[in-house]
Amino acid sequence: MVFHDIAGSGLLTSTTISGVYSYLLPLDRGRIYMRFGLQGALTMKSLNWNNLKFADQINPTQGFVNPTGEQKPANESKNYPNFNAGWVMYSSKFYMGFAAHNVIEPNWSFYNNPDEVQPMRLTVHTGAVIPLTRSRYEENTFSPNALFMKQRNFTQLNLGFYANKGPLVTGLWFRQTFGAYKNSDAIIMLVGFRKNRFKFGYSYDFTVSDGRSAIPSSHEVSATIDWCVPPGRTPFKPLRCPEF
Repeated sequence: MVFHDIAGSGLLTSTTISGVYSYLLPLDRGRIYMRFGLQGALTMKSLNWNNLKFADQINPTQGFVNPTGEQKPANESKNYPNFNAGWVMYSSKFYMGFAAHNVIEPNWSFYNNPDEVQPMRLTVHTGAVIPLTRSRYEENTFSPNALFMKQRNFTQLNLGFYANKGPLVTGLWFRQTFGAYKNSDAIIMLVGFRKNRFKFGYSYDFTVSDGRSAIPSSHEVSATIDWCVPPGRTPFKPLRCPEF
């Protein structure tokens, strides 16, 4: 994977090249699966210092004409490796997993400050699919889910569920954050429709924290098409993946 980002009209440029390896382990005669994953990445950042503008450069009548007293960084470019790892176990009825990002906590400071690192981020997630009907012609299910993330002194807990009735999908989530203080962050509602290979969805994110005056709400619309290759049409062995 290659990710390239240009921010601030070219003031900060970032390029990340990464590769992912995963291993699938079937358990219980293929009814339960375990998957392990490892990602290695190299990030290259560059800063265009000469085009930065600071408040002490401003002359009231002439604009940005004064020299700045800000300290120029030791390096205007920074290259560093990074590693992420994850594990998930799942079946048709449940899933649970764990992930660790920024395992080596790389230093990304242009000033070579040893305290400026990307903190390790830990994620734990779990969920289940509970059938509500026994009919094979209509799929009605209830799916509770939970996600917990922690990065340094900041933690986040997402609790929610999905309810499926045939092709219709609805859901409700609550996001709670913990940092310097406890904060009820947002309520997320969604509705979707899926039929064969097509999926359409709409979600509404309503902010319930004190930040709602700046960001009261957000909307998201998604559309997905799944291309499924029939067995025997490809030389590659198909992988069983969870649909969540």
